[in-house]
Amino acid sequence: MLGLGLISFAIWVAWGVWYSRRSLQIKAKIDPMPKGAKVAFGVLFMIGALMILFGGVFFAATRFQSTDPKTMSIIGWALATFAGLVFIHLQMLAVMMLVSASLSETPLPLEPSDKPEPPGNPS
Repeated sequence: MLGLGLISFAIWVAWGVWYSRRSLQIKAKIDPMPKGAKVAFGVLFMIGALMILFGGVFFAATRFQSTDPKTMSIIGWALATFAGLVFIHLQMLAVMMLVSASLSETPLPLEPSDKPEPPGNPS
């Protein structure tokens, strides 16, 4: 069943690559949201994604065993793969929301607090 695990992993990686290529479109939808909503949904998605992943894989492993009790059936692997896709999707959304909220914190560049002395002035 190592082959099914590798297939699931390849699907998760492919989803992440595909999703990252859409980051500008997703950012355009996230940017107008209020900062508080970005933080709240970002944290909710981060924690919710973990719960869905662990719950989904646990459910698949305990309810969809194959004839060998140490392995999952094809349906179990499909459910675990789907839980992983939801995890990746929500984690990427969460990170985009939290980064977007933190970038809106300082919209203007600040001057350095320690300015260098002009040349030629003795100290």
